[in-house]
Amino acid sequence: MLAASVAAGVTATFGAPIGGVLFSIEVTSTYYMVSNLWKAFFCSCWAIFTFKVLSVVGHVELFSPVKLVTLQLDYQYFAYAILGILSGFLGTLFINVVAQLIFLRTKLKLRYISNRWIACMSIGLIIALTSFPIDFLRLPERTILQEMFSQDPLQTKDKAHWNQPNIIFNLAIFAAIKFTLTTLSLSCPIPAGVFTPTFVLGAVFGRLYGYVLKLAFGEIINETAYSIIGAASVTSSVTRTISVAMIIFEINGELSYMIPVLLGVLLSYAISNSL
Repeated sequence: MLAASVAAGVTATFGAPIGGVLFSIEVTSTYYMVSNLWKAFFCSCWAIFTFKVLSVVGHVELFSPVKLVTLQLDYQYFAYAILGILSGFLGTLFINVVAQLIFLRTKLKLRYISNRWIACMSIGLIIALTSFPIDFLRLPERTILQEMFSQDPLQTKDKAHWNQPNIIFNLAIFAAIKFTLTTLSLSCPIPAGVFTPTFVLGAVFGRLYGYVLKLAFGEIINETAYSIIGAASVTSSVTRTISVAMIIFEINGELSYMIPVLLGVLLSYAISNSL
């Protein structure tokens, strides 16, 4: 049941049934039974079918793929590798911060945060007060992913929330706040999502990395590619899974991104495992 529900959850989020099944195998690998494989595929197929039907009716809309520019084999592969390495360190830091927060709450029994009710309500209040005053923090995560994966620059009028006052400043602030709030929420003794928040964190981090490179090297830099690689690499580092690469392929369907994404995912995974 757990394996099938994990696969269905990823499928319902991104519309990626194959990636969802592979992800469920990786996160439950210590006790995964091969006989459960067809059950996970069956559940994922019905999940994607249900969401497709609902999207046609107009009630629900899945994450829609964006049109991507074909990548060429050039010197930017070194930049992709560096992004994968940085993502590995970021994911390792993320895991360590969450572990320390849980240690403070469960082992040291610090006042206030050791009480489950007070801790959850306090963290919820902190997240609400931090997110509400800032425009781009109030956006749904699906909208942020669509904007990060878009080929259009962030300077357009419909994305003014990113360029006022400065794109680099806003992306850096979002990444820092997203990192902090996600680690706080995961330290709560209640179910809290980790896949989608880290996916969004990685997309923004990669877009920031690509934008800085674009300022240095000009229009040859494709910010969207770095956003996609960053999303896959950070998520792979945090969840210790490779299947996130398959989810990326199912989302965009552009095979020229296969080698850069796999390069970033494998490097971030290796660093996260080694640390």
